[in-house]
Amino acid sequence: MNEDNSATPSARRKIDSMVRDLDSIVRLLQQASLEEVQLDIIEIKNRITLMEDQLLSPSISINE
Repeated sequence: MNEDNSATPSARRKIDSMVRDLDSIVRLLQQASLEEVQLDIIEIKNRITLMEDQLLSPSISINE
């Protein structure tokens, strides 16, 4: 089976870009030690995971 058909090239580039942006935000937030910021990091990581899942299975909605 062809595993590359999970997202159109345009959608994949858009999701990849969002993931890179969120990764950068996570790195910046990890430099802070406030509990609230750490909770934000968990939320962002969860969103990154959801986006990565979207790349593998386009039937999953990013806006869940």
